[in-house]
Order: sequence, then C-alpha cells, then structure tokens
Amino acid sequence: MKKCAGGLDVIMTLSCQSSEIFLDPKCEQEEYIKKHLLDGREFSVYKFCEAVDTLPSGELGNLLDYFDSVDMGLYSVFDEASIFHEDLTYDERYYAFLIEEGTIRSFRDLLDY
Repeated sequence: MKKCAGGLDVIMTLSCQSSEIFLDPKCEQEEYIKKHLLDGREFSVYKFCEAVDTLPSGELGNLLDYFDSVDMGLYSVFDEASIFHEDLTYDERYYAFLIEEGTIRSFRDLLDY
C-alpha cells in the first residue's frame, strides 16, 4: 500500500483535493488528513506511509474507505503511482496483478482480500 502513496499524491494534487481539505475539511477523515497527512496544502507521501505503519487497522480502514468514496480508489491510485514491477516483492507482484486485472479495484477490496 505504501508503494502506491505516490499515486495518491498525484490524484490529491491534480484534483485539488489536498488544498480543499486544507481550507475546509468536511468530515472526520478530512480532519485527520489535514492534521496528519498534509504539509501545508500538499499531501505528504512520507506521512501517509507513516500512517499506514502506525494507525490501528480500523482507523486505517476508515481512512482508506474515505479515499474510495471520493474516487481515489486503489485501481486509480495504483495506476498513477507508475510502479515498476521490478521494484516489487513476489507477494506485491501478486497483488499488483490482481489490481491490474480488476479483481481488486478499491482499498476496501484489498483489505477484504
């Protein structure tokens, strides 16, 4: 999931979502993003990766569900991340294959897999 963080950064930036969250967070997840995942108006890949490592599974699930709900699902994020298969472990390549073939499309799909 952390290797997809760059794709999340691209989508958050191009959609201006990070700026909108910075200016006017509208829900609990956006409050969390503003406080913990932004550097000013910019999404922080480093902070997202840190959150993946430290958030309890339920809170991480809620955050990832938020991204799914605002059209930042795993399939799109993975595509924008432009990850080279050579940079992935064997297990990560398996999940990449499932994402690319459409078996896993959302963060929730991944969590439930």
